Amino acid sequence: MPGELFLFKKDMVDWDAYEIRGCGLKTKKRKETPIVFPEIIAPVLLDLCQQSKSRVGNVLCMNRDKFYQEYHSALQRAGVRDLPPYSCRHTTATALALGNIAPGVIQEVMRHTKFTTTQRYIHPDTAAAHKAVNQMDKGKAQ
Repeated sequence: MPGELFLFKKDMVDWDAYEIRGCGLKTKKRKETPIVFPEIIAPVLLDLCQQSKSRVGNVLCMNRDKFYQEYHSALQRAGVRDLPPYSCRHTTATALALGNIAPGVIQEVMRHTKFTTTQRYIHPDTAAAHKAVNQMDKGKAQ
């Protein structure tokens, strides 16, 4: 979430646990639960932290307009469909679900109190549905 990025400070990163603590917004669950990040992202976060010139420790040293400009420019350079930053949460939940990650784990990654909330973030497409039905064991059909 962009709002969490603006609160993100260097000292919030637990490099050993691959977690960011203390920049959650909106709900008690998101405020209390760390943001987990994959090991592959650690060098990027480290570089951002080292490049930050913030006197108060902010990692993202730009205003909202500049952030959105940079975000949309990066998507264009990567050849990715231009969606709002919040859509990244939907992409994450969907990718985890399509990767056969347990629903409770997806809920924890998303920092949702209820799985029904998590379900609203998962958007499998028709290709995923075809793959799923084609994996069924035809010999055990009733």
